[in-house]
Amino acid sequence: MSPNDILNGGTDISNHYLKGHQQYKIIRYKNDVYAVNLQANDFVHLWKSNKGINQVVQRKLGQGAGGVVYKKTEDKARKKRNRYIYNETDNESKIKAKSDKNIKILDQRFMLKKKGLDSIFTFGLHSIKNSTDDLFYMPIVKKYKPSIEEETAMFVDFVFKLKQVNDMGMAHDDYCGSVNCSNINLGNEMTTQEGIVLIDIDEGLYEIKENDQSKFRGLNSRMRDQWLLLYIGRTDPVKLDALERWYQGNDYCPISESPEQLRQFIQQNDIRLPVNIQQDLTQGMDQCIAASSSGSGAVIPSAVEKPSVPVARKGIDRQRAVRQLTVLKDMDLKPEDILEMRKKLKDIREGKENLEKPEDHVRPK
Repeated sequence: MSPNDILNGGTDISNHYLKGHQQYKIIRYKNDVYAVNLQANDFVHLWKSNKGINQVVQRKLGQGAGGVVYKKTEDKARKKRNRYIYNETDNESKIKAKSDKNIKILDQRFMLKKKGLDSIFTFGLHSIKNSTDDLFYMPIVKKYKPSIEEETAMFVDFVFKLKQVNDMGMAHDDYCGSVNCSNINLGNEMTTQEGIVLIDIDEGLYEIKENDQSKFRGLNSRMRDQWLLLYIGRTDPVKLDALERWYQGNDYCPISESPEQLRQFIQQNDIRLPVNIQQDLTQGMDQCIAASSSGSGAVIPSAVEKPSVPVARKGIDRQRAVRQLTVLKDMDLKPEDILEMRKKLKDIREGKENLEKPEDHVRPK
């Protein structure tokens, strides 16, 4: 099935969700509803169509600060949102605001699909058919009880994908780290047959900004490190206190932005990361070293092909990066080696040590 099949064979219901935007079309095609990206010639499935289907008896599925979720059909839910969450007062402004939120959600959805990461989120859209009804439609997520082996594999896969989403500059703002390191809202996580997914994304994913203006200090850093907060919180939650102390001692900077500090923290606190994440970190270090050695400057791999989302990312001095990353390639650093390397790196930053070749900083075998 192609985007043209959907466009030519379906019914355009874009005016139910979008106003004044030409990039996307919302199409009811056969028994499903799709969003078609006209610029990218791509599409995503939104939910099963309820056209001609008897609606079930309204049943409350859940309730939160943002509103109440009801079951509409066997495959579709609607969230009755609290009106106070909108700043707009007149109907036209409210419709535009909801349409703009839908564009943000669709932008993120297609961005994630391109990277193969949209499967860990359940997105929906705001209805603009009636300005007085603040409704958000989404597919119903069906729960699944996995075996222990399945659950472990699902969790590792989920954390790895969440890390990549965080690397892209996005996070779920009501999941892990919203208030502090220990804050984990499992109410927004569900396990399906396909894997772990996050729900309650009617505002779209949180976009990590460079300047943290949140009332909760360090919010942007925790969002950037959300994958790490989740992993530690599930495997050894006591060590979240160590991460909080690290933030306090490092001006609440995201630890994921510093390969040196991340590796040291992991080793010093005996955190056993999944193999795929270890390989991802090592591969990222190799790419940084290759880019630095070529004279093009240190390039953090997660910044390559980054979408237009404002992200907290500082420039890194090329020579310093080469030294840090070369040291960190050694997976078997001992505590005394770490302390020595930290001293060397500190001296380099303060100009107390002459710059040498990268290989001069590799621990002897």
